[in-house]
Amino acid sequence: MQIFEAGLKRADPYTAVYNYLKDGKDSVDGVRVGDSKSVVIVGGGKAAVRMAEAAEDYFGDRIHSGHVVTKYKHAAGNHLKRIGVTEAAHPVPDKNSVAGSLTLFKTLAEKPKDSVVITLISGGGSALLSAPSPGVTLDDIRQTTNVLLGCGATIHEINSIRKHLSAIKGGHLAEAAYPNPCFSLILSDVMGDDLSTIASGPTHFDHTSFQDCKAIIDKYGIWDKLSEGVRKQIQGGVDGTVAETPKEDSPVFAKCVYTLVGNNDQSLDVSAAKARELGYTPVVLYSGLEGEATEMAEKLLAMARDIKSGKGSVKAPAAIIAGGETTVNLGAKFGLGGRNQEMALKAAIALDGEKGITFLSGGTDGTDGPCDAAGGVVDGETYQRGKKKGLEARDFLKAHDAYNYLKHLDGEHIVTGPTGTNVMDIAVVLVEWSVC
Repeated sequence: MQIFEAGLKRADPYTAVYNYLKDGKDSVDGVRVGDSKSVVIVGGGKAAVRMAEAAEDYFGDRIHSGHVVTKYKHAAGNHLKRIGVTEAAHPVPDKNSVAGSLTLFKTLAEKPKDSVVITLISGGGSALLSAPSPGVTLDDIRQTTNVLLGCGATIHEINSIRKHLSAIKGGHLAEAAYPNPCFSLILSDVMGDDLSTIASGPTHFDHTSFQDCKAIIDKYGIWDKLSEGVRKQIQGGVDGTVAETPKEDSPVFAKCVYTLVGNNDQSLDVSAAKARELGYTPVVLYSGLEGEATEMAEKLLAMARDIKSGKGSVKAPAAIIAGGETTVNLGAKFGLGGRNQEMALKAAIALDGEKGITFLSGGTDGTDGPCDAAGGVVDGETYQRGKKKGLEARDFLKAHDAYNYLKHLDGEHIVTGPTGTNVMDIAVVLVEWSVC
């Protein structure tokens, strides 16, 4: 757990934002971001409150106004006095997602001409910042997302369409900040750190078009499954009667500066340093967690067994540290849990009776699926502990019900509570010794 916790600590939004404002060199019109005399702060995401606390503590009475949107239960105990907060639903947006987004627009509409806009963007912002385009409803967006998920569309394809149904995504928030300088402080939850993808790029120009959206819809044959409002929006964009999302050459972005204040790679580096401190040789797999969860668990265990048998690139004791996000292919019926617990349960089955390997996978946001666990940690004894309680791990895995398996055991769940951050997942596989 210490290795995982070290990476989690590096992703602390407060520290990342405060240090950037104190030391960052980014400037517009010769004024360094931290030296701004009047600032307006807006943002959204799971880390929005902690980021806002850092900004408020740094700027103090230089803050003219501000508002952020975060997930329910992620604002508890905050000490914000100058920056307002709206809590909203994630991963499925609700009316508060819309209300909070409209408050951001109102805040920006009232900004002084000489102020600097600072946007605080983090994972979860795609759902938390939801302002449907005119003629499109929140229900339309929900239904469209469900159709896209059901047909197997990629996250890139889903985000492309969501941007074109939104009044805030795909650079529209930057339009509201214009013509003032706009500094975007971004905590990435996306592999590769594509700034147009994180929170669906509210302040970043959009690479995609309505033509792209129509091509995606035609690719999956889902046009007739979409609502009338969505079809009118997409077709209007193709025909040129609905305005495109702002592109790179728009003057809106002339005074926009983007800074990545934290990401998964940075957390992995700190986890690796902690592993060395504890006596393990780290093997770091940047963006190594991807694909189907149980298959990823098997790949990590194969690497661990190579190290254990003396065939690996390093000798034990070693720590395989991987970051990213896997997926779970759910059937019509499924239980409770998430991708990290699914990986852990698969590892528990595979490690049955095997000594010397411990497997951990957890979400840095403190949530793995719709439950109170961040992930799971298992070893070669976990499976038999479950058997003694009358639990067959394979049945729970087949039902995608890892949470209800792990909760009956002692110490297998990772429970952090809401962490106020999100830089995807971290997996740690410890190999204690080699056979040679």
